[in-house]
Amino acid sequence: MAYIATSRKICSIGLAGRPACEPASPIFWSLKEPSLMLQSHIIDIDGAFVGAAVRLDTGYRFIATDMKLDDLDGSIWPTLADVQRLARRVYLGGRAASLRAH
Repeated sequence: MAYIATSRKICSIGLAGRPACEPASPIFWSLKEPSLMLQSHIIDIDGAFVGAAVRLDTGYRFIATDMKLDDLDGSIWPTLADVQRLARRVYLGGRAASLRAH
């Protein structure tokens, strides 16, 4: 028995050569259809990985991996340079409360 995958259906071809199709599960859809990969940038300070900046339509969302930068986690900044500069300032001892953009 052969299997053929079509858009959102899985079909099998029996011995008689006639296809039998059924809807594919959502898990199958996610495996077969192309997905959108977001562009991300590692943020490191003096060799220490402190987070990542994920490119969005509205700017860059900062994802903190270091507890010192928890106040900035999830914030959105207009440019990658802004994320890098603010992460560095906070990591090295600054305050984040007055710097948060969004």
